[in-house]
Amino acid sequence: MRYSKSVCLIGASCRAAAQSCNRAQCETIYAWDDFADADLVHIALAKALSDLQSDLQSDLVQSERFERMPLVLCGGIENKPELLSLCIEHGMLCGLRPQALKEIRSVQRWQDWAHQSGIGWPSTLQPPIFEAQVSWQAPWVLKPKLGAGGVHVRYIETIAQWLDCVSSIQDTNQWYLQRFIPGVTIGVTYCSDSEKTCLVGVAQALRAEHLDAPSAFIYAGNVAPFRVNSTLEMSLQKFGELVAKQTSLVGLWQADFQLDPMGHPWLLEINPRWSASMELHEIGQGASWMQEHLRVIQGGQIQPEMEILAGDWIRPEVACGRSLGKGILYAPSDIHADATQLDKLWQSRWQGTLGELDHFAFRMADIPQTPDTDALDEKVTFAAGTPIATVLCNGGDQRQVIHKLKQAKQCVWEWLKIF
Repeated sequence: MRYSKSVCLIGASCRAAAQSCNRAQCETIYAWDDFADADLVHIALAKALSDLQSDLQSDLVQSERFERMPLVLCGGIENKPELLSLCIEHGMLCGLRPQALKEIRSVQRWQDWAHQSGIGWPSTLQPPIFEAQVSWQAPWVLKPKLGAGGVHVRYIETIAQWLDCVSSIQDTNQWYLQRFIPGVTIGVTYCSDSEKTCLVGVAQALRAEHLDAPSAFIYAGNVAPFRVNSTLEMSLQKFGELVAKQTSLVGLWQADFQLDPMGHPWLLEINPRWSASMELHEIGQGASWMQEHLRVIQGGQIQPEMEILAGDWIRPEVACGRSLGKGILYAPSDIHADATQLDKLWQSRWQGTLGELDHFAFRMADIPQTPDTDALDEKVTFAAGTPIATVLCNGGDQRQVIHKLKQAKQCVWEWLKIF
C-alpha cells in the first residue's frame, strides 16, 4: 500500500508531534496550533488553530489536495469535535470517527470500561450534585468535562470550598466531582490497528512541586519509562483492547491512571490523540511510533518488531539503564523577555534526537518566536502561570532525570533573569 508523505496536525501545541513526523520522514507537515512556537515553524507549515476553518475553505489550501492525507490530533482537540468533523469532510484520514469521540470522552463510558476490565474507578458525582451526596471524610477533585492538561482541575476538601466553586461556575453541567486517589499518576500510551492493541509505553507524571508548576494538577511533564509488573501490564493491556474494540479507535492514543499505594490502577481519563509523553517513548525505544500511527490510520497494521521494542521498554526485567524526562517551565510571575534572551533558548533547541540529550545537560523545546521587528528592546510577555518553554534531558534513573530538569530550570531562569 502506498502511504501519504504529507501529514496534517491540529491541536493546542503541535511541536512534539511535528518533530515525530519529521523523524518519520514526512515530506510536508501542515500544522494548526495555538502557539506557533519557533521550533514548530522551523519544520512545519504552521498557522493559527483559529484559522483552520477559513484556511480549509480557501482556494490556496484546496489546491494542496488534503484528500486522504493523514490527520494527527494533538492536545485539546478531544474537546473540539467540530474541527475533527471539518477535517474529515475535507477528505483527511483519522483513526477516530467523529461519532466515536463523544463516547470516548464520556465520563459514564470511562466508568463502564474501568469496571469491565477490572480497573479501579473513583467515586464520581455528576450534575446535579446535592450536598447530601458528598462525604467530606476524604478530599474530592472538581474536574471540567472539557478540560485539557489539568488546567482547571482543583481540590475540594470542605463544603465551603464546594459552595464557593459552584457559585463561580457558569454551567455546572460541564463539571463533575471525583474522589481523590492518592498515589502516582501515569500516562499509558497505546497504538491500535484493526486487529490488535499494543501497549507502547508508560510514563510517570511530574508533580507540580518538581518544577514549581502553578497549580497542583496542571501538566508539568513526564519521566519515562515507568516500569510495570506483569499483573499491571495485563490489566492495562486488557483495558486498552476493550476500549479500542468497542470504539474502533486506531492509531496512537492515551489513558491516564492513578496508581494507589498498593499499586492498583484507577482510571482518570482517556485522550484519543497524540499526547505529550509519546515523544519520550519514541526517543527511548529508538523507533518511530508516529510512522506506525500514520500506517494504521491509512489501513495498515502495527509491525511485529515494534511490539517487541515496546515490551522491553515497559518491563522491569529488561534494564535499559536510561530514563528520559521533559518538564514544562511556567512563568512564576509576569515575565518580559527580549530577543537576546529568547535567542539563548533557541541556541539550545532540541532537534528531536537522543544523541543531543546524551551530549548536552539539557535541551529546549516549545520555544517562543522572537519579535518580528528590528527593535532590540522589543519584548515578549509571559503572564504569570503561563508556559514559557519545555526542557528535556536524560539520566540513569528517574531521580537523576528530575534533578537535571530542576538544574535546567535554574539555568533558564538565569538566562531570563528570573530570580
